[in-house]
Amino acid sequence: MGMTPYYIMLLFILACVFTYRDNMPDKNKNRLLIISLLPMFCLLAFKSETMGADTSTYSRMFVEAGDNLNFESRIELGYQYTVILLNRFFGSSQSLYIFSALVICSSLYIFIKRTANNYPLALYFFATMGFFQFSMSGIRQALSIAIILFSFPFIQKKRRLYFLAIIAFAFLFHKSAFFFIPMYWIMNMQVNKKNLTYMVLGMVSVYFLAEPFMLTAADMLNYDYGIESTGNGYIFMFIVLLITILCYRNRDVLMDIKKTNSYLINANYASLVLWIIRLISRTAERLSLFFMPYTYVALEQYLSSRPANNKKLYIMIAVLIAGYLFVHRMAPSEDFNNFTFYWQQ
Repeated sequence: MGMTPYYIMLLFILACVFTYRDNMPDKNKNRLLIISLLPMFCLLAFKSETMGADTSTYSRMFVEAGDNLNFESRIELGYQYTVILLNRFFGSSQSLYIFSALVICSSLYIFIKRTANNYPLALYFFATMGFFQFSMSGIRQALSIAIILFSFPFIQKKRRLYFLAIIAFAFLFHKSAFFFIPMYWIMNMQVNKKNLTYMVLGMVSVYFLAEPFMLTAADMLNYDYGIESTGNGYIFMFIVLLITILCYRNRDVLMDIKKTNSYLINANYASLVLWIIRLISRTAERLSLFFMPYTYVALEQYLSSRPANNKKLYIMIAVLIAGYLFVHRMAPSEDFNNFTFYWQQ
């Protein structure tokens, strides 16, 4: 089937993007988000095990799973227990992908409703700027990210114990959830020039201190890679930098639109730091996936805040660039560029 299912998914979401109106009743906005999520859910839930570098491994682990937890395994206990339950009740590894798709899409539905204006536009950036591609293969971490998205209201309300409880639950699916803990304080910082200066100094410092940090992270997460020079990441680093600058320059307008936007602006700084580190270590890209959801919605909020006379032009430019990046990443990849459903394998 090649890339056709992906293109259909994007066109489906875009149809919803341009159907959206600011004055739509909330129930219609919610329906529009559900409709735009359907093709993403179908591709995540009903893919074959040949889709993604790790999917076949997850299928094999599912089949080989016993009835008891393996405390010596590097696989997190929460994920092990989920597999045991799914295996016991359904017996097919496809149930794992359907379950994962349901959790991921439900989490996106709730998170986007809480933070975005044009719901399908925010979802489009989730689909095109890395999250969807990763969710096709990295099931454990994708589940962990989906769980952490539920922590956002507790960051807002400064309910630290509830926030840490969600982090602990997400940790049971992927250890990298631990690295999201500082976001409780980062996202609650005031958005001002003083803190921006501290952020810039921190970005410069962290670049030079990246090697020991990334080696520690890779060791904790059982990655078989740590530090390596890489020519990749410049495009996404530049895009996150541009989003950061645009959002900061328009911070007053954005915070007037939604109070939650101050948290998105601050979270975007963390995304930028990790994409700077990504220039020397691909471990950072795995960690950045926890922070990028806030970047996606920050971009949507910036576009939604544009004047009515040129808003569609801004949206079209962003849509075309994000679509190009999606094709640029997916088309050359043998793990993704020939989509098949499970009944076709």
